[in-house]
Amino acid sequence: MKRNLLICLVAVTGILMMGCSKKSDTNTDIKAAYKSGKYAAKGTITLTAGGVNYSIPMKSVEIIATMTNQILINAQDTTIAGLSTPFVIIEINSPSSVITIGTYAIPGTSADDYTSVTYSKSLSLYKAVASITGSSATINITKLTDTAIQGTFTATVVPQVKASDVVITNGIINCTY
Repeated sequence: MKRNLLICLVAVTGILMMGCSKKSDTNTDIKAAYKSGKYAAKGTITLTAGGVNYSIPMKSVEIIATMTNQILINAQDTTIAGLSTPFVIIEINSPSSVITIGTYAIPGTSADDYTSVTYSKSLSLYKAVASITGSSATINITKLTDTAIQGTFTATVVPQVKASDVVITNGIINCTY
């Protein structure tokens, strides 16, 4: 009995050690770290929008690393998206250089021109993108691997119809795929 228990413990430990092997976090070049595609994602985006705290489950990550360099991070509760729980889409699009760990701003350099933050709650759509006056955002990517994206963000998103702007603070991206 003790021998079987010992063999089981050794086998489980070996499996856990193999499953927990760490991938390198040193590769920060999106073209080297990713293959283009859309991936189901796990994790959350947490944020404070208009003074209310939210934790939104991740839905997907889309990587386009061909002619442009783009990361599209989509978080939403698929059962009630757009109603009582907001959804957030964070897009980093840098056609003139590879996306790496670092800060992307709206408005920012010409390389950041297509970067955006989209926020929706109660069927109202808000956006921060360089072409919308009054909108702004700072997205700071702190971890970028072939299976994870982490970072922080803040934004002032402007409504698509007449309403007050929404200020997003304390944004945290914690995504694996």
